[in-house]
Parts: sequence; C-alpha cells; structure tokens
Amino acid sequence: MNTYHSILDPIAEVYDKWLFAKDPQRYVKQLDLMPAQAGCVLDAGCGSGELALGLAMRANLVIGLDFSLGLLERAQQKQQTRAIGNVIWLVGDVAQPPFANEQFDLVVCMNVLHNLPVERALTCLRALVMPSGRLIVRDQVARHSRMERLPTKPLWDAIRRSPNLIRLYGIRQTMHILATIFTPAASRRSLRPRLFQPALFRDILQGLLPGCVIQERDSQMLALWERPHKLT
Repeated sequence: MNTYHSILDPIAEVYDKWLFAKDPQRYVKQLDLMPAQAGCVLDAGCGSGELALGLAMRANLVIGLDFSLGLLERAQQKQQTRAIGNVIWLVGDVAQPPFANEQFDLVVCMNVLHNLPVERALTCLRALVMPSGRLIVRDQVARHSRMERLPTKPLWDAIRRSPNLIRLYGIRQTMHILATIFTPAASRRSLRPRLFQPALFRDILQGLLPGCVIQERDSQMLALWERPHKLT
C-alpha cells in the first residue's frame, strides 16, 4: 500500500479525472445503493470524495477516510467548491480505522478491499457499525483473469476511456492525463491488478458478514449487511 500511496499522491487530480472518465455515472450508481437517510456515515477508502459528498445530502455527518493525502486534498477542494459543510476528511488506514466500535449508522467501502488485507479490513469495518446499521462493500472480481493480466490491458483501457476524456477535458488535457497515468511506476502498478476470484470473495463475505445479501454484476460483487442487535 505504501507504494500505491507514493504513486497516487503526486497525481491525485489526474487520477481522479482518469477514474471519472471510465464511467461518469459511477457515483450516481453508487448512491442508488445507499439508504435515503442516515445519521453518521463512514466512507472507508473515499478517494477523491465524490461518493462522500453525495452521501452528505442524505446524512447528518459523513467522514471520508483514505490513506492518500493527495486524494483527500482533491476531495476538500470539491467540498469547498460545492459549499458542503457536513463532511470531514481523515488520513488513515481502512484496515486499521481510527474509530471506536459501533460509531456509524452506515459504513461504505467501494472498490478498496483489493488493495488491503481483506479479512482484517472487513472485520474492522464490521465492528464500526451500530446495531441495526449497515455495511455496504463492493469490489472487482476477476471474471476475465487472463485478459486482465495481459500487458496490453493498460493500452486497451486508454482507448476505451479516450472519448470520455476528450469530451470532458479536451485533447490537450487528455494527452496530459494519459502521459501521467502511464508513467513507468503507475504502469507497473496497473499491469498487476489484484482482483478477487469470485468464489473466494463470496466465501470471505459470507464468512465475515453472516446473512449478508450479495449481488453480482459484470466484474463487480456487492455485499449489503445489517448488523444485528447481538452478533452470534
């Protein structure tokens, strides 16, 4: 994770644009999964803050936790631009969150667990949920593992995203984004994606979040878990 941290921080703004171009509706889709109202919410691995800022419209307080200071600075810039007051940003490790147990009505963790010791992270996140509160996690699974590991995959990603990049940011910024994303360090990181095998990820989710509802779509697996009043 430290290596990933050192790659992300200097290119946080560019990385944010790169992710957004992959699917401009991704955060709207994520919000559709969330409760209409919540008290205190944790976005664990919040990145540049889009989901946390969207959740702020539905919650009393949202805390965005991420290990990347660069991405959190990007999130804070968005927060100031949109004049949203009920979000707090914290630098920290999702696998060792700096909170007492049972503090949150809702904990969300989107596309982060593949970068973490998943069982430890899920155990910690589960403990943060209040009785009758919810934990929602989603991550990528390796539906086409051979293709995902091909050396040409980063180039294919660039081709697929280029139309959105050009439409959103223009040709000059697109060229800058691609040149930044495909530095040697960032490219080496992207050539070795850590994707869960579907059966293994399902077993982990069911084992640590008993009774959770699991949904699968394309290369994503989602788990929705409600904490009972007494854990068995």
